[in-house]
This record gives sequence, structure tokens and C-alpha cells, in this order.
Amino acid sequence: MEKWIDELMNPSVIDIAMDGWGLCGKPLLLGDCENYVYQMPGDSSENFILRVTHSSHRTAREVESEFHWMDHLVAEGAPICSPLASAKGFRTLEIPASDGSVFTAAVFREARGSWVMNPAIREEEGQNEESRSAEFAWGAQVFRRWGEALGVMHRATVKYSPNPALPQRPHWKQDDLIVNSRIHLSSDALWIADALEEVSLKMESLLTGNHEFSEAFVVHADLHHGNFLYTPEGLRVFDFDDCCRHYLAFDLALPVYYVFFPELAVNGSQKALETLGNFIAPYLQGYLDEFPMARESIGDWLTAFPTIMRFRDSVMSVFCAKKGYSLGNRRLKDIRDGTSYDVLEEFLKRVPDCSFMQKSD
Repeated sequence: MEKWIDELMNPSVIDIAMDGWGLCGKPLLLGDCENYVYQMPGDSSENFILRVTHSSHRTAREVESEFHWMDHLVAEGAPICSPLASAKGFRTLEIPASDGSVFTAAVFREARGSWVMNPAIREEEGQNEESRSAEFAWGAQVFRRWGEALGVMHRATVKYSPNPALPQRPHWKQDDLIVNSRIHLSSDALWIADALEEVSLKMESLLTGNHEFSEAFVVHADLHHGNFLYTPEGLRVFDFDDCCRHYLAFDLALPVYYVFFPELAVNGSQKALETLGNFIAPYLQGYLDEFPMARESIGDWLTAFPTIMRFRDSVMSVFCAKKGYSLGNRRLKDIRDGTSYDVLEEFLKRVPDCSFMQKSD
């Protein structure tokens, strides 16, 4: 979190939020990247998640717009963790900060299930199974459930009608990381802003057209393995803070990004392609089982995946610069020379010929 927001965040904000939902016990901070996220103890059967958002990131009305879309997903059977209403019926609570800005609190039931982690990421971060309490299920069943969850959400979102009384979720072009990329980047990294502008135009040209689903729909936009828990019955998806109006293809490409590139960084291209080969069939099969209407479009989407990956790398570089994180050597090299995207492109060219991609009679 930015230092100036940290200075505004004090225990009284958490106390007011806890009182709003009648929560008690000691909050455990789980993350503070874009929101403050706390685990709150409940009774013996469940815990809660308290999320506190500063108005520089999202206003209360924007959070309510997020919840409106989530309500639609729930009504359509999507496996997500919904926000909880307080005893007084509100789902967002505005808490004034000392400088006149506002924090918005919201509460969710904590998802149940097993954490899933790409072994390459665990290796890259120097973790081992003994150092974490999570269970590590990484294989075809998880990959299929991952695709199914995304397919259910996409099947639902193409039928979604926003609430005209609320602000729409932002369009991807309105993202601060895109609009203000040159502000967030240092002078010697402004070439990333140029690359981002170039790849944004290319992505748009590839995904905008007369074919079905070429418009921007509201999507999760961050469905990596850290934003769901796995159960044999399916995933439990959470963290919808980044949901925005974007291409379905972008949303579908992100899990591929988080499977392929960590493996590439740790074990090289041959192992990364082997891992991707194990992932792609059950993942896309699960997706198409739940969203068969996408079958005619998915070949074009796969063609755009390498461009989407370069777009993602460029945006994440701006994000890291904004937050003061390392930009990452792998990411910068790929944005410059595109070698990894070329490797991915050659692999993806073969996917439309696979049996699971063929329409059954």
C-alpha cells in the first residue's frame, strides 16, 4: 500500500468496520496491496474476510457496482464468495479518514477449500510444502475446475445488465496503470509506456470485430490460483476488486499466463511447454463444457493470447513501478524482445486441431 494511505489507516477504522458487522476478535492482516484484507474469527464453523478500500482506489459506489455484478453471477450459479449484509442491511460502510478521504469496508464469508499453487511459483519464491499450511493440488482435475468456473462466469456475464443507478465497472482503457503509465514509470522506463500503448492497440485490433463476444464484458480480470480455493465439487472464487469491462479472451488468457510464465522463469521453455500441454486441454475443456457458445470464437482468442500476455506484462510492470516493487528481469526482457511470446504462439497454433476443440455432432 502507498505510504500516505498507510498513514491514514489506523485502528479506529478497523474498529468501526468490525462494529458495523458485529465482528469481534483480533483481525489478522492477510494483504495490503490494493486493499487492506483481514481474516476475522467467527464461530467454530466459519471465519470472515474484512476488506477495507481507500477512496483513491475505489469509491463506495464503485464497490456497490462490483457487488451488483456479483449478485448476477450468484443468480446464474457461479461458484463465488458473496458479500455479506450487516444486521442493518448495508453491504458497504463508509468510514471517514483524517484528510477528508474515505475508507469503504465490506465483509465476506471466508471461502472453504484447499489452496492451489503452481509448484514453479513455490520454487521461485523459496517455499516448500512444510512452510505453508495450504494443500497443494495441481493437476488435471484442478485445471478442469478452473476452466469450468470461468465458463460459468462468462456464460453469466454475457447476459448481465448493469444497474443504471450505479457507476459502471471501469473499462480496461480507463485503468490508472494505462492512463497514467508515464507518471508511474521512471524516466529510464518510459519505453514500457510506449510498449503498452502499442500492444493495447494490437490487442484491440485482434479482439474487436464482427465476430461474437468481441465487445467488452464485465470479467473477473484476475483469476489466478491465489483467488480461488479448490474443492472436489468445484472452485470457490473470490477477490472481485479488479473486475472490469474487458474481453472474455483476456479473462481466459490469464490462467494460461500464470501457468506458463512462472514455469518458464524457473525451469525453462521445454518444461514450461510441457506444463502448459498438461494444463490447456482440461482447462479449455472445462471452459467449453460450461460455455459452449464460445467454441466458434476460441480459435481467434488463442491467436491473441501472446499479445494479451505482452499486454499483461506491460501493465504489471507499470503496477510494480507504482508500488515500488522490482519490475522483474524476465518480464522486461520479454516486453523488449518477445521471445517467450513467440514460443507460446507456436504452441497455441496447434491447440485448435486438438480433439477436445472439435464440435461434437
